[in-house]
Amino acid sequence: MSEQLAQNDPKVGFIVVKNERLSDLASESIDLLYQPIIGSAATALVRLLWRYSDERRIDHEQRSHYDLFAFLQIDFRRFKELRIKLEGAGLLRTLVQRTDSQPVMIYQLVPPLSNRQFFNDDLLSLALLENVGEKMYQQLAHRLLIKPFEMTNTEEITQDFLDSFQIDADQITDQPNSIGQLKHEYHLQQQSLPSKATTSEPIVDGREFNFQLVLDCLAKSYVNIDQVKKAYQLIMNEHRLYGIDEVSLANLIIRATNVRNNVFDPQKLKILVNRMYQPAPKLNPQPSQQVQQPESAADKEFSAEERSLIKGANYYPPITFLNKLKHRNHGFPVNSENQLIQEMLERNIMSTGALNMLVYHVLVDQGKPQIPKSLFNYVANDWVQNYHVQSASDAMRAIKAYNQKNEQAPARSGGGYRSQKPIQQFEPDWMKKDYQENSDEISEEERRKTEEMIKNFNKKK
Repeated sequence: MSEQLAQNDPKVGFIVVKNERLSDLASESIDLLYQPIIGSAATALVRLLWRYSDERRIDHEQRSHYDLFAFLQIDFRRFKELRIKLEGAGLLRTLVQRTDSQPVMIYQLVPPLSNRQFFNDDLLSLALLENVGEKMYQQLAHRLLIKPFEMTNTEEITQDFLDSFQIDADQITDQPNSIGQLKHEYHLQQQSLPSKATTSEPIVDGREFNFQLVLDCLAKSYVNIDQVKKAYQLIMNEHRLYGIDEVSLANLIIRATNVRNNVFDPQKLKILVNRMYQPAPKLNPQPSQQVQQPESAADKEFSAEERSLIKGANYYPPITFLNKLKHRNHGFPVNSENQLIQEMLERNIMSTGALNMLVYHVLVDQGKPQIPKSLFNYVANDWVQNYHVQSASDAMRAIKAYNQKNEQAPARSGGGYRSQKPIQQFEPDWMKKDYQENSDEISEEERRKTEEMIKNFNKKK
């Protein structure tokens, strides 16, 4: 049985393993920091797995998934959703072990990050802020973080172990057998499970972002450039999610920097972005900002309406795209929808264009006034596993292939997702063939205004 089949078969047994015990501080971290992100059901699952790991009746005892389902009152589909949440939050690793009879699922428990590591992680802290709001976010930070003591004008005089205790020098070089045997038995000198051989590269969108331009805008300001460079991933995440341009991000970074000591505060940047771009702004980018990779000649397989939708999906940032869909029907996005989109973006399993197609398919094709989490994740899993979707064009092909398969199959009630509705025109005006520009070149007047804008920006610093 293949690994793909094994993880989709509830009859396959599983083993829970861990490399260390869950401390009281780590348990508190799960409750206060991770639970608002993963939800109470996923928290119950990870706590049950930790409880299984503490039962020492038989080391690494194989268990049945059905016992776990019965205890939590969930089905297999719901279990997979919760498991994926735990994996995404870094609390669980899932492996498949091949045996002579049938594969066995291995669930390796990963202790949560320390409080300081958590708040220093851009994605986790951003997800927490989105879920609990700015006030609770600040309260949790004040409760769980300790401000470090300034070690200025100090000299360390701490004694090391051998200065404090008398140990037989011969035993240090010639270690007793009991110590060596214990290290071998518990694998203390190596990991009990192989680490990930390679880290999957994130799917990079074609939408260009000139990080050097951000640094150039900050060059004459009081901001510490080295600190900004260290926050590169956070800045990229904010750009991908909200479509914030370079100059606007530079302004936000200046506002997030303490003028007294020139220290840039990434947490404050998240709060400023959350405050200014929730709900997402109605952006109107210029044509020069649209740098999604052009669609290949294979896109001639799509109709004009389908090509228009693909262009629009590739053009807009996910939050802006959601906003436009909702405004067309006189609706509004809610925080849970923004969180769903953010979680999917952070998984790096598809481009922002494909993600926008997923949002469009659920809201428009399925006729949903709000994105249902279960359907959203179900369609995403179906696209990635069965149709290998990464781009907006791939997503359109997946929709068409699924609809074609449904038309050929006998009618059935329930299950799956409905057919595609007539496509709405969605590409920006400047992308359309009949769009007329005043000039292909920048006029002297426009160049003068641009130079004046840059001068004014530098004066504000």
